[in-house]
Amino acid sequence: MNRIVMGVDVGLKGAFAIVEEATGAVVSMEDMPTWTKVVGGTHRAFVDAVALAELVDAAVAVGVALTVIEDASGKAGPGGSYMSGYKSGYGSGLLRMSCVISRLRVEVVAPAVWKKAMRVTGKRRSKADVEEVTKRDKELAIIQRADEMFPSSRELWRGPKGGFRLDRAEAAMLAKYGIDHVLRSSASNGA
Repeated sequence: MNRIVMGVDVGLKGAFAIVEEATGAVVSMEDMPTWTKVVGGTHRAFVDAVALAELVDAAVAVGVALTVIEDASGKAGPGGSYMSGYKSGYGSGLLRMSCVISRLRVEVVAPAVWKKAMRVTGKRRSKADVEEVTKRDKELAIIQRADEMFPSSRELWRGPKGGFRLDRAEAAMLAKYGIDHVLRSSASNGA
């Protein structure tokens, strides 16, 4: 039986990736749908709830059995803002509700959990190595691991000017996490 899993990196710059269990291939990649509203003279982006629901309906139509969502809690904090945390949580809530309405199973997983399981490192060589791990090191580690896992999909997480689309790489790895750790765990537990 070929099960299909959707991984979602939530947030305004988030992404959806659909991965087949049988082939391990990324069969679909979509960016988080957004719309823009002028607030106080500034253009502000928001998650498009209708387009998001349509994405979930399309996932159900192609046979997605599980959606794995990165836990959006704690996105605001040092270096973040209340509004960015709110928008991330809002988008996650819309996504979860769309999945519930569509009767699509949802698994929410903390970034540290899925990254450890998928062997995404921060480039630290050992516990004794106290060298600071930079944001760029973490980005490169994510992209390199995604390239290893999905060698035929490398272009999906690279922008037209060579920049990285971490959201897309993470969405694909979240889907793979769902296949390797959620579905297989459910099967071994008889669920």
